[in-house]
Amino acid sequence: MEKTKLEILLVEDEDAHVELIQRSFQSQGSGMSLTALSNLQDAKNYLNKSIPDMVIADFLLPDGKGTELLDANKERLPYPAIVMTSYGNEGIAVDAVKSGALDYIVKSTEIFADMPHICERALREWNHIVKQKQAEDELQYQKEFSESLINSSADGVFAFDLHYCFTIWNPIMERITGMSNADVVGKHATDGNSRFGF
Repeated sequence: MEKTKLEILLVEDEDAHVELIQRSFQSQGSGMSLTALSNLQDAKNYLNKSIPDMVIADFLLPDGKGTELLDANKERLPYPAIVMTSYGNEGIAVDAVKSGALDYIVKSTEIFADMPHICERALREWNHIVKQKQAEDELQYQKEFSESLINSSADGVFAFDLHYCFTIWNPIMERITGMSNADVVGKHATDGNSRFGF
């Protein structure tokens, strides 16, 4: 079975730039399929119906900024995005990254020719980011699950770290001792002349 090509959405209103980028993908046989659109609205319509593997967007488009394609979902953007501009500008770079772009590049003939490699690097980086986020989400889930079990236990449960500072003090321990979680967690077991009874 033939591997499906990666779908790249290019949002660029300069026909000459689109042609140079298309040629670079064709000449390098990158295994990527390029869809080119020339304005923000068409790109938004496209993204409402389909999620590409990557978005490359010009910063300035006839009907707005390319970063508008990222703003709504920057916390959970479902695809990596590269923002392009004709002029190197630190303010634009900061704007692009804050909006959720993975990379920011200044247009040039050399950059257009190297676009397949730029996309490959960006996709590798994106995969690392996605895996890291998945691992963080799993750790958060495990933490919340453990806390739920501890807090719903019918027994008093407490724990402390290697320095004997309390890390866990469940509701039953609060009831038994009359000391709240906020009063205990983070405190050393011998604080207050052994008021914890240890």
